[in-house]
Amino acid sequence: MLHALIFSTLMQAYANPAAVAVDFLTAYLKQGDSASALGGARRLRRFMTAHLIKVLDNAIACQKDWHRQPPKRSTDKPPFVDCCVFASNAEGIPTSFSLGPIVRERDGRYRVTINYEYKDPPGTYSDPKIPLEKWSWRDALLVAKTRHGYEVDDFLFVHDASNELAKGPPTLLSATFSECRGPLWVGEKRSPTIGGD
Repeated sequence: MLHALIFSTLMQAYANPAAVAVDFLTAYLKQGDSASALGGARRLRRFMTAHLIKVLDNAIACQKDWHRQPPKRSTDKPPFVDCCVFASNAEGIPTSFSLGPIVRERDGRYRVTINYEYKDPPGTYSDPKIPLEKWSWRDALLVAKTRHGYEVDDFLFVHDASNELAKGPPTLLSATFSECRGPLWVGEKRSPTIGGD
């Protein structure tokens, strides 16, 4: 009972998609690298819909199931062991963000564009003559209106042209766990081959 009371006081009803997006992303970046894996991302559940919480809970359970039965002779890792649940840059958690356009989707959710930036921290290189690198890219949050106000419902890896490290078509976080069936690891889905082997 006390746990539920504490959790409910931490929750805030957001009046618009931008407000929840700013608080969610601020908390995400504040966690630093601890938020890169699924467990760290799940700590942001106070901003999320029940749908997204279930996606993350299932993904964590699926990772545990993968460790119980890793694919033979594979050097692969389960998804999101390293980085990043809420950023399409595989090099690390962004260092800053700003919001771009907010568009209402056909399904009623709001697509909130995120302009991310990553900057090497001072002291990254032992030789101070090496310039610190920085790069930027776009991703998006999908925000839904629920009985609790606006909440983050999914994440869209935009894979925009400016992001050389993560090319490909836009992908929803909820659709990235194709090797999982709910909390269970079911392995890679192979496409049928012509002629078989």
